[in-house]
Amino acid sequence: LRKHDVNNISNVFLQKVLCLGKPIDDRPQKQKLSIRRLELAAKSTPALLGGNSQRWKYWINEFSRLPGALFVLWDQLPVRDPKLPGDLYKTVLNKLYSEIEDMLLFEGTIDKPLDMVVEKAIKSFLRALSAWGPTHALQEKVEFHEYFLKLPIQETQQTKNANLRYLEDRQMLLERRRTQSAAGYLKFPSGSQNQSSTQSGAAVTKNRLPMIGSSSDSLFDIKSLLPQLSSRLIYLNSDQSNSGDGESEVSSSLLNTKIAFDAFAELSVMNMDYETALKCYLLVGHLFAFEPLEEIEESAIGYVNKGKYKIPDDGNYSSGLYGFVIAMIEKHHLHRLLLEQDFFPGISTPLIS
Repeated sequence: LRKHDVNNISNVFLQKVLCLGKPIDDRPQKQKLSIRRLELAAKSTPALLGGNSQRWKYWINEFSRLPGALFVLWDQLPVRDPKLPGDLYKTVLNKLYSEIEDMLLFEGTIDKPLDMVVEKAIKSFLRALSAWGPTHALQEKVEFHEYFLKLPIQETQQTKNANLRYLEDRQMLLERRRTQSAAGYLKFPSGSQNQSSTQSGAAVTKNRLPMIGSSSDSLFDIKSLLPQLSSRLIYLNSDQSNSGDGESEVSSSLLNTKIAFDAFAELSVMNMDYETALKCYLLVGHLFAFEPLEEIEESAIGYVNKGKYKIPDDGNYSSGLYGFVIAMIEKHHLHRLLLEQDFFPGISTPLIS
């Protein structure tokens, strides 16, 4: 270590693992980059880069040169010690979203079921968006899902497990925003520590910091991402939806995608624009619901008459993950919006809510 600089050693290690230094097409077959190599490099970054923001910036740029690499790296990025410049988080989010759109274009149509790789990429992007937003939005998501899980709803076990995993994951992300340390890699796992970590995550909702009702602690500029996503959602702008001039630079196959609605809803919650968030979530149901409208109406009538709601067991348990919207409507008194006839001026078909 006296002869060699530690930073140079770590740089050479990452370069070798990631097969950097040669154009991708010119690498020998044995040096072709694999998911295993990407994961090894990504998981090594906290120990190798520590609290050096400049080195994090450099290696984020290096990872971004490799297709799909940021999907493996993003959850290793520090969020507290150190807190990186906001433009870095925004750059990563933009790159993730851009690569997902490339995947959707490659598939040829967004109406086909997403394959496992694309679906996993979408979940990863939405998770990064939530993890790096303001902590008040993470706290609210935790509260919403806790509320939903207490409702007298006849869930399938698959749906219930999915909601529990989502809740625990958001608790963990919130805890990491408050406790992440550059020396965190020194905490080796053990039975007692794992148990302590689980108890700590479960206690997040009991020992919350006061919700200040602002986005001041967001790691990226929320408003700078809104215009990009808004250009993909013509249903949120009646003027665009009726123009039909064909001058939009966005491919028609990338308009009104489910990921765009989910992401815009997430940003709207962060911006405390709950009306727009509700529009997005209801449009997800209107455009992408698998259940027939008659079956949903029957379930709704059953809930009113018997006080119970049964989620249709059609194998699409992901629809149950939107149950938290009920809690958002209750907490922010959004009931009146559901009765307004012009809530969606550009839609003439029945709205699934």
